[in-house]
Amino acid sequence: MAKPKPVNWQLIEERELYEMTQELITKFHGGKGDHNIEDVNCILMWRHNVKQDQDGYILLADVSKSSDKMRELRPHDVVIGINKDAWSILDEDQKKVVIDSQLERIAICVDKEGEPKEDDQSRFLYRLRRLEVIDDHTMSRRHNMTINDVQQYVFDKFNTGNAEEGSYVAEQLAAAE
Repeated sequence: MAKPKPVNWQLIEERELYEMTQELITKFHGGKGDHNIEDVNCILMWRHNVKQDQDGYILLADVSKSSDKMRELRPHDVVIGINKDAWSILDEDQKKVVIDSQLERIAICVDKEGEPKEDDQSRFLYRLRRLEVIDDHTMSRRHNMTINDVQQYVFDKFNTGNAEEGSYVAEQLAAAE
C-alpha cells in the first residue's frame, strides 16, 4: 500500500490565537493611512512538515493575500500560515513577535488621495509589503525581541535535537542520525 500524502495545511480553530492576533492588530496596527489594518479579516492556518532550507533557515510564518475566489468561499482578506512545529516550542512573547511580524507586512490599498480602496462589494483591499519593512527596532520596542531573535532560538532548538518528541522535526533529526 502506498504511503499516504501528508497534509501540509490545517485551518486553526483555536479562538485564543485569533484573539491574540486581534489584540496585536488593535494595539499596533490602527491609526492613519495604509498602516491601519483594524478591519482586516485573517485566517490562521498551521503549516506542517516545514523543513529547514539548505542554509538552515526555518520558516516560522508567512502571509498571503487571498484571491477574490477564496474571499467568496470564506470571507477573509489574508492567510497567515504558522509553522506548527516551531510554534510548539515558542513562549507567549515569541509567538506574539511571529504574528506581529506578519501583520506588519499587511497594508491597506489607498488611492491617490490617500483614501482606502474597496472592491465593488465594499470590502477593503489589502496589499503585502516587502519583507524588508519588518523593522527590528519596531519589533524590539514592542516586544523586547526581534523576529531574528526568535528565528535564532528556533534554529538552535532544531539543530541541537531539542525538538518536541514525536514532532516532525524530531523525526527528521532522528532520520539524519
